[in-house]
Amino acid sequence: MLQVPRADLTSFSPDGNKIAYLETSQEFRTWKRYRGGWSLPIAIFDLKSNSYEELPKTEGMDLFPMWHGNAVYFISDRDGVMNLYSYDLGSKQTKKLTDYKEYDIKWPSLGPDAIVYENGGVLYEYNLASGKASNIPIQVHAEDIEARPEFKTLPKISVVTEFLLPRHASLSRPVATFSPCPRSTAVPARSRRTIPAFTN
Repeated sequence: MLQVPRADLTSFSPDGNKIAYLETSQEFRTWKRYRGGWSLPIAIFDLKSNSYEELPKTEGMDLFPMWHGNAVYFISDRDGVMNLYSYDLGSKQTKKLTDYKEYDIKWPSLGPDAIVYENGGVLYEYNLASGKASNIPIQVHAEDIEARPEFKTLPKISVVTEFLLPRHASLSRPVATFSPCPRSTAVPARSRRTIPAFTN
């Protein structure tokens, strides 16, 4: 007979002797703010002594237990929106670590010194030492190298500008050709200049 017949979203203690887990997870369900009988507590099972302990439970959903040091981190919608919490195994105290009001925290993942999660379509890193969350910038480059933005310097090109010049205007640049119009107050003119060209 198995020590733990069924477990989901399991996290091992640092010494590997205990697990924090859910008997079943509601993460893939189509509902939110579930308050029914499948809202199960996060439990701790000692694999050596076969002892079982539940973390304090509220009406909200507690998901994704993550064991780090002497604390179990998890997300919960006990206040309406999924936020990050921690449960100190020594003091038996639960602490709210983030305070999002609009979007749920989704798919948290524990690393050596931080928890990475998604909120509102953006990835964040929660630093366990400082207790601060920061945005993780993501830049996805196109597979087609020619489609990536870049600056190129091209050879200089000559530009011919045609314009209408008043008869008695003073010129600030050389005029290549001009042709006076009889009985007119303007002169059609053409100017040539060389400019650098850039593209991106």
